[in-house]
Amino acid sequence: MKRYLILLIFMAFISCGNNENKIESEKNSAADLDRKYKEIGQRITEESFNTLRNKLMEAMASREISGAIEFCNIAAYPITDSLSKEFNAQIKRTTFKFRNPNNAPNDKEAAILEYYEKLHASGTQPKDSVITINDKQVWYIRPIFVQGICQNCHGNIGSTIAQNNYDVIKKLYPEDKAIDYKSGDFRGIWSVIINTDDKK
Repeated sequence: MKRYLILLIFMAFISCGNNENKIESEKNSAADLDRKYKEIGQRITEESFNTLRNKLMEAMASREISGAIEFCNIAAYPITDSLSKEFNAQIKRTTFKFRNPNNAPNDKEAAILEYYEKLHASGTQPKDSVITINDKQVWYIRPIFVQGICQNCHGNIGSTIAQNNYDVIKKLYPEDKAIDYKSGDFRGIWSVIINTDDKK
């Protein structure tokens, strides 16, 4: 009987050890996936940002600020759609203070925006995140901050935004809310749904 009791205790001990190893393994696996999809998300958003910025700078150089605004109105969506197909992902930029209503956040994005805004207001820099949707998709979220050049179109009217340029903005985007930002302000997020089938 005593030998049987010792055997049960030993088996329970081994079982606990196996469970701890399994939990640790699952944690490591989750961390590896998080790291992997952060790297993929960073690559997608950086290439998207650089493509949009470079095209915008070209338009600004040849047609000044008002021409760049018109370029954004016509070309930003086709460029984003093209990049979405290239990366097999759904790429979106969203914010509470949107210029185009098509960029308004859905409920889940709104919750993230609110959380990031509170973090930023408290002095904590929001960081990129990965959320698993299902076994075929993950959601990559990356905060967007205002840079100096952004204020030409998103700063203060009469100060960093010339009135004639804002007239063009209001003509193209009658519901515009995307002004009064300063450099370093939290602007919104990249919201990227990554299809994982071809990225295993």
